[in-house]
Amino acid sequence: MAVINKLTKREVDRHIKGGPGGKLSDGGGLYLQVSKAGTPLWRIRYAYAGKARLYAVRQGATIADARVARDMVKTLLAQGRDPVQVR
Repeated sequence: MAVINKLTKREVDRHIKGGPGGKLSDGGGLYLQVSKAGTPLWRIRYAYAGKARLYAVRQGATIADARVARDMVKTLLAQGRDPVQVR
């Protein structure tokens, strides 16, 4: 089984301070990426109807917010709904 919620706030803060580049995964499709402008962006990778999709968590979200969003995405997928379309 895949490990989720593996990041600490300290690791997240260190990645953000490091600037753009690379993805930092929290498991379950959730990852953090820092934009070229230095903005931290939480994204959730998932598949719907056989296609890879990407769900963007609101800007300024904390790791806890992003984890809640990941759980919501998983719930919607289990119901057969596309999270991007529900938004």
